[in-house]
Amino acid sequence: MGIGRREGSLGASAGSIGSALALFVLVPVVAAGGLVTKPLNEAGHTVAVFAVVALLALPALRRTRWWRHPAPALLAAFWALFWALAPRALAAAPDGRLGRKELTGLAICTFVSIAAVAWSRGSRAGLQAFRWGWVAALLLTGGIGVWEVLTGRHLWTPDWAPWRFGEGSVISSTFINPNNFSDALVGMLAGVVALWAGAGRTRVLRWVLAALAIFAVVLMVFTQSRGGLVGAIVIVALEALRRRRAAGARSVRELLARQIGGHRAAAGALALALGAGLIATFVVPALAARNPVRAMLDVAFSEGQARSDSLRLSLIRFAFGYLRDAGWSGSGAGSFEPLFWNDPARGGLPPTNLHNAFVELLTQYGVWVFAPYLALLLVLVWAMLRGRTRGDTQGGTGGAPGDVSAAGGEPDGAGATDVPILRAELAGQLTAFALLGATASSALEIPFWWLSLANAVALAWHLSATSRATANPPASVEASNPPRSAQPSHSA
Repeated sequence: MGIGRREGSLGASAGSIGSALALFVLVPVVAAGGLVTKPLNEAGHTVAVFAVVALLALPALRRTRWWRHPAPALLAAFWALFWALAPRALAAAPDGRLGRKELTGLAICTFVSIAAVAWSRGSRAGLQAFRWGWVAALLLTGGIGVWEVLTGRHLWTPDWAPWRFGEGSVISSTFINPNNFSDALVGMLAGVVALWAGAGRTRVLRWVLAALAIFAVVLMVFTQSRGGLVGAIVIVALEALRRRRAAGARSVRELLARQIGGHRAAAGALALALGAGLIATFVVPALAARNPVRAMLDVAFSEGQARSDSLRLSLIRFAFGYLRDAGWSGSGAGSFEPLFWNDPARGGLPPTNLHNAFVELLTQYGVWVFAPYLALLLVLVWAMLRGRTRGDTQGGTGGAPGDVSAAGGEPDGAGATDVPILRAELAGQLTAFALLGATASSALEIPFWWLSLANAVALAWHLSATSRATANPPASVEASNPPRSAQPSHSA
């Protein structure tokens, strides 16, 4: 009996490792974007390949009891309802070709999100695979970004064509649009910071991860996008707050003073030197002309940017008008563009995309499809914000989150200090998801957007499992620690 149990445990462990490796590969593959999908599209195999990926991932859900946890259950409910009502959305589409194209893209996104959540299993190994996958994605897309800066060339723009996003040093990597790349970098940064927070006293690893985090922020600057830097500020602020609480410091300033210790003079000199160098890049003409931060600020506060922000609000008003005209059941798959472009009330507004995937999903597919999606987002926000569990001590630097057993989907030895790291990481992924969804011309068909959501679902799943295990400890643990009154007396 014991041998059979041991063999089953070894098999489950091997399956968990295999799932983690598959997820680690999936993340940079999705981040590669057109480098992967363009050849598949030309061969006509994109949907089939990602469908096979999802089918290969489904066995990883065996014995996890995923349906007991709100986040993965709601994701499954959303996709099930979406595809049940997809024929109606296609029938309502004013342009059948655009409708079929959008549903094809969403099929790929469905397979990506299902595979990522399934391979994560809501487990420690799965979350670590996600994080290291983000590192691989950062190295891949960041390497392409460096190539863009050095050469002035870009992946999806021929050398003879003008670069439509400003100077040649503005980068977009595999994402076509610099804004999309900047928002995607926020998700990658969240994974890197979570690894850094859980690295403990492994000094070399922490320095490497810190360098990668700085690399991600530098890449954001070269996209000249406001959204990415806002996301980076959120992630850094959350990590500073977590570390302040963990150290018991009354303020971030007190925490910095403790970290600097007896090196205050050196730290002060370094800060002055860095400050002087930063000021010089803004006031010295030769340096200011090459300063990407100044260029980004010029764009952010330009009159053109203000017009762009106003246009986004107008587009949302038009989209809700089409939803109302459709009786709140959705204007149809891929419907916004043909409806808006041919709307006489458009006036002088330029023909463009909606630039808000959340509104796009609601207005094109209706309130019934959006309801489980909204419920999922609320569950994720609740997992990020809810009060401390009984095991959350806020102490130490924390580590990687506890594993989830193959048998029950419950954490195995989750550390109490993991919870603040997990919630900060979840906040980072939700920030990336919100930024990309609200700024891209249409994130609805971008697999990376759904991959960020899948990471958030995996984090919420693990937090849910950790909370349940904390509230209901295994009977074997209680049996091994009987109450004092139940222990035999040796006084006689």
